[in-house]
Amino acid sequence: MAASAGDARPTVLQIIKDKGFGGKRTGKVIAITGTTSGIGVETVHALSATGATLLLTARNRFKAEKNLTGILEPGRVLLISLDLDSFASVCAGAKEILAVSKGQVNILINSASVMGLQNHTLTEYCIETQFAGNYLGFFLLFQLPKEGLLANVTPELNSRVVVVVLSAHRAATLPNSDNYNTKKCAYIHKTAYDNAKLAAVYLANAIERLYGARGLHAVTTLEQSTLIFPAICLRGS
Repeated sequence: MAASAGDARPTVLQIIKDKGFGGKRTGKVIAITGTTSGIGVETVHALSATGATLLLTARNRFKAEKNLTGILEPGRVLLISLDLDSFASVCAGAKEILAVSKGQVNILINSASVMGLQNHTLTEYCIETQFAGNYLGFFLLFQLPKEGLLANVTPELNSRVVVVVLSAHRAATLPNSDNYNTKKCAYIHKTAYDNAKLAAVYLANAIERLYGARGLHAVTTLEQSTLIFPAICLRGS
């Protein structure tokens, strides 16, 4: 991501260059959701310089292919159709990820997001859409390749799950466990989004608590790829 005028913070590519990490993740596999636009595309731009195999998922394949022109590379940077709103799509996408990578996944990044739904909508599984897309879909996506993440831990690079949460979770309050579809109160789209992101933070905390001792770590990050990169690529453990 290019820095704005007057912004002295280093870009991700500058960090890669300064730390000498260009090509240093060859042979590693990174799966990234939400690579249709925005931070997902910028994350792909940066991580492609590490030499890792990148498995990119997108809901809108046509739009993703257009925005990833010049980045997609046969055998190394591949695009997979996956919609986190749909459990069937998540299962199919995870199956393809594991097939292409032969079961190897080193890093899983969730940069996809569903937000701004002014009207209360439900998925085909009768789940509030923002909760499904921002939490449950990724929960399922983590569970499916989890054994691959655990099996590929090395001293050089522990496995990682990275969850992009913005700062929305800070405004959230833990809802009643039986009201995730917001049927028992007025639907406020911002509240639904905030609560879904809070759930994603809890997921990351649970992953770290349950699997950190085995070399599978989870981190949450704000929506700046400058923050994502050091969290997943510059530390070996």
